[in-house]
Amino acid sequence: AKVEGGSWLDIPRVQEVLLCLALPGRQLVLEQDGFLRAFDMPTVLWPAGFFMTQWVASNCHLFAGSRILELGAGVGAPSIVASLCGGSFTLATDQEPSAAAAAAAAAAAAAGAAAG
Repeated sequence: AKVEGGSWLDIPRVQEVLLCLALPGRQLVLEQDGFLRAFDMPTVLWPAGFFMTQWVASNCHLFAGSRILELGAGVGAPSIVASLCGGSFTLATDQEPSAAAAAAAAAAAAAGAAAG
């Protein structure tokens, strides 16, 4: 991904546009643009978040009825999956307002998809 000065950000990130995760009885699809710009840092699904999300999805039974807190959530993928696994209460936090807005929108979309 190119930034203003023409240099490349050479940091690990999940560049796939669509990410699909299998949950018990449903599938979650995460969509992102695949580019990394300086202002996008809090709204990118990072490798650690991706792997944590996969782990949560593989261990859904551990989150049923649990209260979930994610600090520095960014897009909030692990929190969203934990909630869909049956978490009783989920709180995803981030200091960046754009990350909180992205996580809230993703959670609302996931909740709508789970209900429908």
